[in-house]
Amino acid sequence: MTSNHKEKNKVYIRHFNISNYFNTPWLTGSAKLNKLFCWPCVLFTREKNVWSHSGFVNLNNLTNGIQKHERSQTHISSVLKLKMFGKSRIDLQLDEQRRSDVIRHNELVKKNRDILKRFIDCVCFLAIHELPFRGHNERVNSFNQGNFLGCLNLLSSYDSVLNVHLETSKIFRGTSNRIQNDLICSVSNIISTSIESEIKNTNFVAILLDETSDITNLSQLSTTLRYVHHETGEAHERFISFVDVSADRSADGLLKHVIDIVNRYELKHKLVAQTYDGAAVMSGHVGGLQVKVKELYPKALFVHCFSHSLNLVLSQSASNIKDCKIFFQTLTGMGSFFTKSSKRTHALSNFTRKKMPKNAPTRWNFSSRLVNTVHEYNSYFLEFFHHVLDNSNDWDNEAIVLSQGFINFLDSRQTYFFLIVFSKK
Repeated sequence: MTSNHKEKNKVYIRHFNISNYFNTPWLTGSAKLNKLFCWPCVLFTREKNVWSHSGFVNLNNLTNGIQKHERSQTHISSVLKLKMFGKSRIDLQLDEQRRSDVIRHNELVKKNRDILKRFIDCVCFLAIHELPFRGHNERVNSFNQGNFLGCLNLLSSYDSVLNVHLETSKIFRGTSNRIQNDLICSVSNIISTSIESEIKNTNFVAILLDETSDITNLSQLSTTLRYVHHETGEAHERFISFVDVSADRSADGLLKHVIDIVNRYELKHKLVAQTYDGAAVMSGHVGGLQVKVKELYPKALFVHCFSHSLNLVLSQSASNIKDCKIFFQTLTGMGSFFTKSSKRTHALSNFTRKKMPKNAPTRWNFSSRLVNTVHEYNSYFLEFFHHVLDNSNDWDNEAIVLSQGFINFLDSRQTYFFLIVFSKK
């Protein structure tokens, strides 16, 4: 390498001494460009300077230039990078990238969990209040999308995180009926697991079964387990499930269900009691379910359901006393009087602001509600029936005749006596 130097109108040609390469290891030159460079800076620095970009040509100041460049932060950093180049393991670099991906993934998971928590809270709220989840039309332009979507929309108006998710989510929005069912099943599984854990740690368990028909006339068997909590010592009753037994309601069919429950919760040596109603297939002393269960699990003593027993005692006692029977039959007639006609029900609400409870002959608690309502609103019922008689042109003959009979019934001392005796007050 050579360079021209002009001094006192004379041109001097300086030649590069190759020994500079040995004295300065980082120094390198380009024969094509006829310039000197710093090899580490050329490789690693992004700063454009004379040693990394344009090239050094002033051989007169080479020594000073080298010393100045060696003290620069850019050069020191580039030398360190060159020293470390090739010594770091590729798997560690990949691990670092993977670590960054995991951090981003965890942040996304945390965000999704926060959103899912809001969905679960809505599911629990609707379940606690026994409200239906879905509507008939869940489209965006529907006026009634159902309780679940309604709750989410209400929360989103106050919750910016949920609102952003519902507005921008494209992959998982979480509002479909399938997701709703999955959330319901998940909550149910958590509750079932908790119950199983409590039963696993207890020593005494009783099984309670009762059969009823739903609105579709399917015969469903409700299963409840009663046990003593191992920590608090308190008796807990936990509903387990509804099972469709329409196909087989015999004692043998119900026995299979009991065996399944015993095996599922490992109750073979813990089952100490069984409780059913008084139906022959359940409590029969020859071929009833309680006998078959006791043959398999001798410690499972049969106890007639106290609620059913109380209901039978009250119902049978009242039906065998003439005056009581007339009293309850008349109250039942009053209930039928209003439920038979929407006009009568609407007119009654103007006087009492209270609907007449329904009556069920086999459930004493229904009769109790009927008694309490009539006892509390007795004067209002009388006012209503007098209104019917005073405005006879507006009512049919049946309503007029029955109103007069109900007035006589409510005005009698015997009725007052029975209302006080059988009401909760």
